[in-house]
Order: sequence, then C-alpha cells, then structure tokens
Amino acid sequence: MQYRIGDFAAHMGVTPDLLKHYEDQGLLWAEHRENGYRYYPFQTSPKFLAAMQLKSYGIPIRSMQALINDASPEELMAELQSRTAHMEKEAERLRMLIEEERSLEAWMARRQPQEDDWEVTDFESFYFLPHSLGLVFIENDDIYKILPDWLGWMPLVKSTLAVSPTPAEDGTLPSSWGLSVRESTAKAAGIPVNESVEFIPSGKAFILHYAGPARMKSSTSRTA
Repeated sequence: MQYRIGDFAAHMGVTPDLLKHYEDQGLLWAEHRENGYRYYPFQTSPKFLAAMQLKSYGIPIRSMQALINDASPEELMAELQSRTAHMEKEAERLRMLIEEERSLEAWMARRQPQEDDWEVTDFESFYFLPHSLGLVFIENDDIYKILPDWLGWMPLVKSTLAVSPTPAEDGTLPSSWGLSVRESTAKAAGIPVNESVEFIPSGKAFILHYAGPARMKSSTSRTA
C-alpha cells in the first residue's frame, strides 16, 4: 500500500516537510508521480520510526543511515551509550541550574522585606577568570581557550568585578572584570581551569546582600 505524502505524514504524526527532509537525506524512499505528488510505501514506516528513535538520542540525520542499515548491534549500542552519557551530563547541568534558581528565589524572599541586609561570613574557595583590566580586554590565549566553557555554565558562573585594595599611582583602585565560580561547583561541573585562572582560598568576607529602596533613593539624591 502506498500513501500520498500528506496522508503518510498524518499517519506517522509528522509534517510533510519532515518527510521530504528525511527523503532528501536518503533515509526514506518515495515514488514521484507525474501529478507532482510523492507516494510513500507502508514498508517505509519501520525505517522512519527507527530514525525517530535515533533522533530522540540526539543523533544527527547524517549518521542515521549507517546506524540503521550497516551497524552491528554492538556498534549501535556503543553509539547509544555514548549519547546517553552526554544526556546524563546535560541532565546534571540542568539540575544544577534549577537548584541555583531555587536558591535565588529563597535569597530574594529573605532580603526584599528589609531595607539593608549585610553580614560578615565565611565564603567557599572559588576560581576567578579575569577577562579585562579596567575597560580593556586582556590579551591572553589561555583565557579564551576556556572562556566558552565558563560561559556555558552561567548563572552558576558569575560575572564578577575584582577590585584591588592597593591604589594605583593615580590614586584609583585597579579593577578587573571576569567570571567566578565556587571550587565545588567547578569540580562537580567539570569546568576547566588553567594558568589564567586565579584561585581564591576560603575565608571571611563582608557581603552586602541587599540595599533597600530607601537606601538606594538616598544614595541617588546625594550623587545627583
């Protein structure tokens, strides 16, 4: 039995454009008739369903043909195991991002009712990846080798301004923009570090969690 492209697409739960795309990639076969329509034989459906299973694992179309037609069971399982390992890493990344957002929600709920909230507290050791000195990007190949990996883990990785307590000759405090991440997070996520990364050991710090609207309004009026 052969089905016109629209009917075959409806029975397979997809769009005609998807069928055309898979056919153009050599995964499906259709008879092209003089009336301009494509007709797909019923026997095409098992191969299409196999391709859809591979698609769920993130396997690109260009790799499906060989896996469906030529791969041994062992080769197919090896590919699926590799894809599953990648999916597990992505699932862990998403879990950590969700936890970070939940933590931010709790932080906001605690701080918003207060005008000011600060504390001196212990902080965990962290890594700092400098990216600029003042308003000029740092030219260091080691930074840009790992920068994409760090950016991929935001907001677990934070945009950070580091200010030196030692004034420069002109009296200003040297500053450096960059990215920071807790040591434990970096290790859990596999975020790479190299010689461009600074390690800040754990210690105590003054933390201004929140400056309420009254304080912000007062500061604005004084600087206006």
